[in-house]
Amino acid sequence: MVESAYADSLFNAELLAHELGHNLGLGHNSGNENLMDAFLNGGTDLSSSEVVTLMGSPLIQFDSAGFFIEVLPVLVVAVASQVNAPAVSSLLLLAFFVIGYRRFRVMT
Repeated sequence: MVESAYADSLFNAELLAHELGHNLGLGHNSGNENLMDAFLNGGTDLSSSEVVTLMGSPLIQFDSAGFFIEVLPVLVVAVASQVNAPAVSSLLLLAFFVIGYRRFRVMT
């Protein structure tokens, strides 16, 4: 889940790519005005060491056509005005079920 005022701005794609970078093992790379800078700046470049880190992530999958990342977005909002705990719990359970089912399907 991403909650940010930037989710509803011109930076929404950069924000999601930046957060995905964190999920794939990247930290902030401040001062370089690239995708992983601590502040959104319009930069979308990655350093060669960041690419090596991405390629080492267990979430990067290989297939016969090349590389792919399977992403299952759950929720992106500009501002969460009220958190409905049962609804959030249901979404998390559903996400875990889908991930588990897909892994089971790949193994069989």
